[in-house]
Amino acid sequence: MQINLIVNEMIKIFDHLYDLRQTDGPMFELYMRNALLLVVDNDAPGTLMDVPRVFEDKDYRDYLKCICKNPLVVRFWSEQAERAGGESALANIAPYITSKLNQFTHNALLRPIIGQCKSTIDFRQLMDHRQILLVNLSKGLLGELDTPMLRMLLIGKLFFAAMGRVDVPEAQRTPFHWYVDEFQNFTTGTVAHLLSESRKFGIRLTLANQNMAQLNRGYCRDSLIEAVLGNVGNLLVFRMGAADAEKLVTYTRPELGSQDLQYLPDFHAVARLLKHNTPLRPFVFQTLPKQKRMMTAQTTRMVRDTILNNCRMHYTRSVLEVEREIIDRCNRTVHDNAYEERVETEAEVTQTTARTTKRENVRRAAMRRMAESELLALAIAKCDCFTIRTSKGL
Repeated sequence: MQINLIVNEMIKIFDHLYDLRQTDGPMFELYMRNALLLVVDNDAPGTLMDVPRVFEDKDYRDYLKCICKNPLVVRFWSEQAERAGGESALANIAPYITSKLNQFTHNALLRPIIGQCKSTIDFRQLMDHRQILLVNLSKGLLGELDTPMLRMLLIGKLFFAAMGRVDVPEAQRTPFHWYVDEFQNFTTGTVAHLLSESRKFGIRLTLANQNMAQLNRGYCRDSLIEAVLGNVGNLLVFRMGAADAEKLVTYTRPELGSQDLQYLPDFHAVARLLKHNTPLRPFVFQTLPKQKRMMTAQTTRMVRDTILNNCRMHYTRSVLEVEREIIDRCNRTVHDNAYEERVETEAEVTQTTARTTKRENVRRAAMRRMAESELLALAIAKCDCFTIRTSKGL
């Protein structure tokens, strides 16, 4: 089930990045979905870095077909993809598919992130144990092309972790607060689902952006703005522009009009609250002014650097180490994989045999002790009988 969710989310990400509806989407989705399932649905799951190799290396593809757990995926590659001819031949389809991946697999920044077989961050543990995760996705730091991919991967991980809480009673789900700045950039269908379903999974969302017009442009924006306004119970409105005031005045009439929302004083806001599931009349209230810092700038930097260094020690890996693993995995042949799998199987059999032998030895020792105890008890009983008979004879 988790594998299907991951594959569906990856298809959504590629649809958002390349607009598959305009670029022969069904064929791309067919081959990409089966390639992802072939790579991950086995006992030795790979990464996004291994997907291009599925199209380029027939021996590697055959090896994955032997260990894949999904017979439908194996049948697709054996009976359909590899037998297709003409323009639909695998040799013609492969560049079309892999060209969508080169942006990430050949990227020095993204490659160490997507190339690890196991994440160093457990998002489910993060939620359940009240941990804090800070992510800097600044375009100035990461670039215009890399930031969207990381944003959508992060949303997918959080969404899977939230949905995984279905195995915990609703009353026992620890609240998890998620703060997102410039959230108009986080615009997949997953965000709309989070807005409508996150409450029951204990997720509290705080989303910030400049104006509502940002939510009306691009991919999946209609469902996004409807999800934002449709899931708002308590509404707090600070001073805003004319366009946004015209949209939100519906919630404040007849007490306050569009002009009132545009000319609110500093540190004042309009509130429309729910009480016992019934909306109250809008009213204006005054907020607290900005508070002074409790620590100096130098102390703040020292605390920040200490936290960053501790987190890097516990939750990160060296880029050089990850790059070496990626290179080793790419250079490893099918025979190396088969040999390693055989060695692991033999080691597992050896460990199982050792555990069985140990249990058998413990069982035999227990039986031996039990037999010795029974013999001792029998000997004592005979001695008692002998002593009684002897005393009676005397």
